[in-house]
Amino acid sequence: MRRSKRNMSVSPQSKGLVSTHLGGFDWDQYLKDCEAEAAPQSCFKQVSFQSVKLSDNEFQVNMKIEAVDPRNLTSICVATVVGMIGPRLRLRLDGSDNKNDFWRMVDSSDLHPIGYCEKHDGLLQPPLGFRMNPSSCPSFLQKTLTGAVVAPDSCFKKEPSTPKNNEFKIGQKLEAVDRKNPQLLCPASVGAVNGDQIHVTFDGWRGAFDYWCRFDSRDIFPVGWCNASGHPIQPPGQKDVGSQAETSSSSANSSFASNGKKRAAISKENASSESERYFILKASKIQKVEEYRAQKLKIMEQMLEMQRRSTVALEAIRASQHREQQYGIDLQCLSPVIKFSESYFDFFLVF
Repeated sequence: MRRSKRNMSVSPQSKGLVSTHLGGFDWDQYLKDCEAEAAPQSCFKQVSFQSVKLSDNEFQVNMKIEAVDPRNLTSICVATVVGMIGPRLRLRLDGSDNKNDFWRMVDSSDLHPIGYCEKHDGLLQPPLGFRMNPSSCPSFLQKTLTGAVVAPDSCFKKEPSTPKNNEFKIGQKLEAVDRKNPQLLCPASVGAVNGDQIHVTFDGWRGAFDYWCRFDSRDIFPVGWCNASGHPIQPPGQKDVGSQAETSSSSANSSFASNGKKRAAISKENASSESERYFILKASKIQKVEEYRAQKLKIMEQMLEMQRRSTVALEAIRASQHREQQYGIDLQCLSPVIKFSESYFDFFLVF
C-alpha cells in the first residue's frame, strides 16, 4: 500500500539539513522516491543537528587516551587515535594490533583522558590479546606514554542523554554504521522493532550486513547527520533499489559509484576468503585421509610380513617334527595365535 505524501515528510528536527546533501547524495529526493519518512531526532542517542559542528572533534591522530576495552568492558586500557572521520575516532589499544581497532564517537563515555584510572583509584589493564608478557605491562605503558602526546581534557565531550523509550517505527529511514566495515555509514531502514531492539537493514543490500541493536546505540544516526557532521555517507547498494527508488539523483550515482564498488569489493573479498578457507579445510581433510590410508597400508604390510614369518616358522616345525619327536612340540598350541593373526589381518584388509 502506497503512503500518502504527507506521511513522507522529513522530521522537523532534520528539515533543511537533508536538502543540503554531502557528496551528491540527496536525502530529500531519496525519501520522496522511497515514499518513506526519516526517524525523528528524538529517537537517537546523538546530539541534535543544531549542536553538531565540524569543530567538535579536537582530537588529533597519535594522541593517547584511556579507553574501555570493547572485548572486556571491565578493563580500561591506554589507546591511540589512529584515524578520524568527522566526529568518529578509530582507536587502537596499545599492545594490540590493527585487527582489533574500533570506532567511537568523540562524546563516548568509553573515552577518558590519561590519568583517569589513577584519579579514580583504578588500574590500567593490558588489552585482551596483549602481545607481550602481562607482567611487563606496567613498564610497557610507562615506555609508551613517555614523550607521547596526550589528549587534553577539552577533547572529551559529555555523552548525550538516552531517549526514555524506543520510539522507532518500522520503515523509518536513518544512517547507520556498517559493522562489517565500521568506517562506513550508509542509508538504512528500521526493519523490525522488538522491545528495546531495532533491526537495522541497509538499503539496497541483502541481509549479510543487517544487524540488531538497542534503540540507544551510538552506531545509528538521524537522516542528515553525516552532512551536518562532515562524515561521508555511502550510497545505497544496487540490490532491490529499484523497488524503493529508481535513483536518488544521477549525480549521486556517479559520485558514489567508486564507493559502492568498494563496499561490494569488500563483500566479495569476504566471500572469497570464506571460499578459500573452505577449500583449505577440504584439502586438509583430504591430506588426513591420505595419511590414514598410508598408515593403514603400512600396518597391512606389517601383518603380511608377520603372516609370512609365521608360515615359514610352521613349515620349519612340521618339517622337523618327524625327525625330532623327542622335543614333544604340539603344533596345536600355536593355532590360536595363527587364527588371531589371520583374523586381525582380515580386519585391516576389509576396513
